[in-house]
Amino acid sequence: MIRKVFITGATGYLGGAIAARLVRAGLDVRGLAQSPERAEALEAAGVKPTLGRLQEPEGYLSEMKNCDAVVHAGLDDRDPAGGDQAALEAIRAATLDGRVRRLLYTSGVWVHGDTGGAVVDETAPLAAAELVRWRPAHEEAALDIAREDVTTVILRPAMVYGERRGTFGGWFREAAEQHTVTYPGDGRQHWGAVHRDDVAEAYALALEHAAGGERYLLSDDARATVAELAAAVAAATGAVVRPQEPEAVLRTLGAYGAALLLDQQFSAARARRELGWVPRHASFVAEAPGLWREWQETVPDRIG
Repeated sequence: MIRKVFITGATGYLGGAIAARLVRAGLDVRGLAQSPERAEALEAAGVKPTLGRLQEPEGYLSEMKNCDAVVHAGLDDRDPAGGDQAALEAIRAATLDGRVRRLLYTSGVWVHGDTGGAVVDETAPLAAAELVRWRPAHEEAALDIAREDVTTVILRPAMVYGERRGTFGGWFREAAEQHTVTYPGDGRQHWGAVHRDDVAEAYALALEHAAGGERYLLSDDARATVAELAAAVAAATGAVVRPQEPEAVLRTLGAYGAALLLDQQFSAARARRELGWVPRHASFVAEAPGLWREWQETVPDRIG
């Protein structure tokens, strides 16, 4: 039985929601924090903090070894692949010389690349965007930890919304400060989207009963275009939309911009069927007015 869980990225946008959900479930949650201030915020949320950096496992490995499960939701913005590799090596060590027997590994939908107008599921071949070209190999490395009698589950959240952070939070911020909503390209591309609380619920379900070796896409079924998503923010905030030419997107944002220009549509039927996942938030477009109010009312998170 899973009683004690270690979360990398516990102070992050996604990891914070997962940590809060697992605390509500009554689990003993431990989280990695990079500063005393963030550690204090974790304690206030009911999470026992461990000070350290993802790239320096010696600072958190002993605590991780004493946990039943690891949720890897951390990302080192300065060196994503290197930080992820360090975390995976630490997790493997915690299974060999510790009690860790379940791993939830956070990937993302950009490993699928452009889906070409088709709705795809977990069986589709991967064509990872340049920004996450390293990620499929790391998924395999995480699954390889199963050799140590560990149940490994891969989760691929779509573009996450809710609260103040993330790409959508940035749109609301731009609308508030500049009265514009700038979207990449002509807006005809689709983005998979999912609320952060629904992602956290999927992780709680996967921690409880997901089978090892499985991969799960986490996305709602709205499949809106980027232009529709931006228009919803503009309508809710009173801002005006402003498309940005693809060349300008690539020039200013590089590989991240290229990922934003991907046309992606997904089915999360497997998560619904096997995990019993029922998202409470069905559509960013439909909920944009409420999300705008939430953005305005939410105090910026000290641990974000």
